[in-house]
Parts: sequence; structure tokens; C-alpha cells
Amino acid sequence: MKVLFAYDGFPHSRHALKEVAELAANGDAEVTIISVVPEAEARGSKAGRRRWLLPHAHQDVAIAHSYLHEQGVEAEMKIAYGDPADEIRKEAARGGYGIIVLGSRGHDRLGRLLLGSVSKKLVEEAPCPVLIAGKDVTVRHEQAAPIRQAMPTLYQAEWCPHSHRVRQRLTELGVDYIAKQVPARREDRAELRRATGSDRVPVLLTDAGPLEGSDEILRYLAARFEEPADARAHRAQAREHAPTFFEPRASRNLDTGPIARSLSGAAH
Repeated sequence: MKVLFAYDGFPHSRHALKEVAELAANGDAEVTIISVVPEAEARGSKAGRRRWLLPHAHQDVAIAHSYLHEQGVEAEMKIAYGDPADEIRKEAARGGYGIIVLGSRGHDRLGRLLLGSVSKKLVEEAPCPVLIAGKDVTVRHEQAAPIRQAMPTLYQAEWCPHSHRVRQRLTELGVDYIAKQVPARREDRAELRRATGSDRVPVLLTDAGPLEGSDEILRYLAARFEEPADARAHRAQAREHAPTFFEPRASRNLDTGPIARSLSGAAH
């Protein structure tokens, strides 16, 4: 089982450290520690750019990693930037995690765990169960079965190379999907914003939530779908008939050459 441990270094997070160590005690769990740095508000540089506050994130993750190592548990460490609940949810979705673990700030007079804004949002929106650990009590929240889409929906533009990259990989994997063309101008993309919260393409709308940008979508596809046996033969045919063919299977290693470097990471 893949375990995503959200750690921010505060005392309430330390309750969850023991839960993670116990979950991974039998050696079957793959643990990832994630710390999310929120975007600074109202603090701009002279150039007008927003800064990212990163006072303790690396240190926090290292402390959690060291504790788990002492318990015989190896873990991967990740730092993300943005809204904590959104970044944790997106990492859980694209990584195919089986559970998210985080700490609680305390409990009320009846012994019920108090949920902060991050844990409350994850309980409601996470694609997998959420384990919230308090000082004296731990609660596992199972996700209600979602109303599943018949197939994922790709919001894309025909002229966009990043959209093409995703379409090509979905086809190569044999994944059926709905393609929706979006307006060329961002200010005209009201439907896209309502559906996904973004005005950039490509966006793949899945049961786990919206995934934005070709790199994020390809990582999600790599984690969720096995490559068909004939995929290599299809790529060979494509190279024969299209000299400029770009192989989007670089989802695990996104830099496969100058074309990949020109396309990597972006959305329009």
C-alpha cells in the first residue's frame, strides 16, 4: 500500500508519525512524506512577483524522515507549493496512494477530533481514505463511492502541443476519453473554469479530480495504467509515417530530447 504522509512540523503532526510507522511496520507500505509551502499573501518582491515562504519545510520533512528511518521505515520526501489541501489531493491522485495520513489539532469535549481546514477538505475531496491522528484518538475516514464518470474528460485545444501530447498518450494507452475543445482566449473559458477551476489547457477531469498540464497528466497516467504490449509497435509506425513524431511516454522521464524539452511542463 502506498501511504502519503502530510507533515508540517507542528506538534499535532507528530501524533501521525507513530501511525505511519505502524502502518509501514510489516514492510509492505511505500511511504512518501509531503510538506506543502503555502503561497505568501501580500508579500511581493520589487519586481512584483509573489514569494514562496520556505522557512522550515525541508527541515520538517527531514525530521519526519529521520524518525521513520529509526523505526526501520524508509520514505521518499517531497516539497510542494500552493494550497496545502489541493496539493496533497493532487499528489494522492497522480501517485495512486492508498491512504493519506495527517495529524489533528485536538478534540472536543466529546472526544471527537477537531478538523482544520486542510483535513476537512481532504476528508471531503481526497481520492482515497484519510487517516487523522490525534493525541488520544485516531479516526479513519473512508471515501464515499463517487459518482463515477463514464470516462475521463480532456479539456484541450487542437492547436496546443501539450494537448496533443496528452491525446497521443491516452490513445496509446487505449484509454477512452471525452475531448472538449476550449476557446482560444482564456477570458472566454468560463465553462472550463466552472468545471475544473482552471483556465489553462490541457486539463484531464478524472474521478480523482482535475489534473492540469501535460506533465502532471502523464505522471497520473503512468501511475494508473499499464502500457499495452503493442504500444512499442504503434510508436514505430508513427515514427515511420511522421518524422517529427514525439513520444509522450516520457511521463516517467520527461526529457527525451529537444522536442520534449520544448514541451515539458506547460499548459496554455
